[in-house]
Amino acid sequence: MANSETEEKQLEVRNLLCEAAEYVAQQWRVLSLFTLVAIVLHLLVMPLGGTDSYGFWAVLVALYLLESVFFRFYFEKRPYLQWRPIMRSLVPSVKVVFLAAMFALLLSLLPFIPLLLGIPYFEEYVSSVAYADDYLLFLQRYMQEVPLVDWGLNAILILIAPIILFRPMLAWIAAIMGRRGSLRIAWRMSKGNYIPFLGLSFIFLVPLMIFYHFKELWPELSILADILSVVLMMFLNVVLAKIYKIFYQD
Repeated sequence: MANSETEEKQLEVRNLLCEAAEYVAQQWRVLSLFTLVAIVLHLLVMPLGGTDSYGFWAVLVALYLLESVFFRFYFEKRPYLQWRPIMRSLVPSVKVVFLAAMFALLLSLLPFIPLLLGIPYFEEYVSSVAYADDYLLFLQRYMQEVPLVDWGLNAILILIAPIILFRPMLAWIAAIMGRRGSLRIAWRMSKGNYIPFLGLSFIFLVPLMIFYHFKELWPELSILADILSVVLMMFLNVVLAKIYKIFYQD
């Protein structure tokens, strides 16, 4: 009976966004504080040595704790900073990162499939090597010079985000709330909502991708892009909290 009730729960993107905007209007002072702290942490990355330094990992941990505190604050779970749920939440976090890494690996291997299929079984070594060199040279130029390739990869990310990002995030929030952070449970409870999740992927990921390319084109305005990205991500947190409440409200 519980499963059938869960299956009947359907997300309505417009209502979610309106409710999230209403919450922001009501709690704008606290949300401004969360957003300000997140912005400061993001801006600290470069002074600490960039993404290749140990300072980046310190900022990443601080952002992880900030996210945990936000969701516990939203659902009024005191104390807002509690270590046991945070440690348990690392399990779904690692699983989400693993899924994203596997997807990125598979995506990166796709361009090399014609290379593997086109080599004539090394019957003629010289021609095989020449074919491989020519294809790799073509691939390098094509990937670098054709912007549509990058946008195509972004489109694939949007299509797969409901499965590897949005729905697994429900498991992470559940762990932060002290519940079982099972990806399988999160997928089961939210199934039948691919289209609404796809709509949310488009609404939130497309601007983030635009901000990313904005930083590449105009590095001098990267701080503005970072600030806008943080503001958008904070609003996404509110939307995710609303979604979690729908599926885990018991």
